[in-house]
Amino acid sequence: MVREGSLVNGMTKFLKTTIIGGLVFLLPAALVLLVLSKAWFAAKAIAAPLSEKLPRVALFGLGTASLVAILLLMLVCFVAGIFARTGLGRKMKSWVDNSMVASIPAYQVLKSMAEGMAEIESSANVRAALARIEDAWQPALVLEELENGLLTVFVPQAPTPMSGSVFYLTAERVKMLDVPISSVLICIRRMGLGSQALLRGRTDLG
Repeated sequence: MVREGSLVNGMTKFLKTTIIGGLVFLLPAALVLLVLSKAWFAAKAIAAPLSEKLPRVALFGLGTASLVAILLLMLVCFVAGIFARTGLGRKMKSWVDNSMVASIPAYQVLKSMAEGMAEIESSANVRAALARIEDAWQPALVLEELENGLLTVFVPQAPTPMSGSVFYLTAERVKMLDVPISSVLICIRRMGLGSQALLRGRTDLG
């Protein structure tokens, strides 16, 4: 009886700690989705009257109101990015990083992914490329050349290019692309749509 009671208590404790751990992990992601959802609906509400005064257009299946809402969100993000560069913005960022929020795993993951992608997109040394992984060529970004001749290559994962894998490859397994790195990232976000523009004229991939 004692053994069965210990087993039940152990299972109960395991279930409790696992569920709580899952909630702690998912809560920041849920908050991010909630904020983005609220921001989208707010932008749509503001964009609706503005779009009535603009010509009707459609792009990628989105109407004028949706396009205006996207532009408004981009403007807000741009202004927030400018604010983040100020002294007050840096202090607020430091406070968040040192607060309890920073101890939540999902926050750290999202933060590191966003910072890494921002650094890649702003670097002048990063080049678009194709990397040969096993028997296939994959869209990739060459980050740097090491002293031993190997290349540090980041292979983004579709459709979320903020995540992926890092490889150290020889030059023979990498072919540079004469396109902006943004073209590679957009192609990956679109699950490979637009690959023709990336591979146009390439006859050396056999």
